[in-house]
Amino acid sequence: DQGDRAIGIILSGAGSDGSHSLAAVKQHGGLILAQAEDDGHALAGMPHSAVATGLVDHLLPVGAMPAKLLQHQESLRAASLSVRPETLRVIRIGCWFPE
Repeated sequence: DQGDRAIGIILSGAGSDGSHSLAAVKQHGGLILAQAEDDGHALAGMPHSAVATGLVDHLLPVGAMPAKLLQHQESLRAASLSVRPETLRVIRIGCWFPE
């Protein structure tokens, strides 16, 4: 029910159960983060399984996630202030100019 404000964060854990909900988050335009090791590779288990789905937006160490979440929040705020083409309506105004 959060639409593009939905966020999925996949942290360390065994198995692939965290990957099952990623499609629903992405279908509604949400953001998905997965935990990376310090070398930038996905942790084994759930983060690795999530990355394998191709739905992860950012693979980050846990320490970098708060900044990415704040950046995402700011981009959503900025987008909500801008005019979206799908919200525009065409209004026809008739003008008559005397000769």
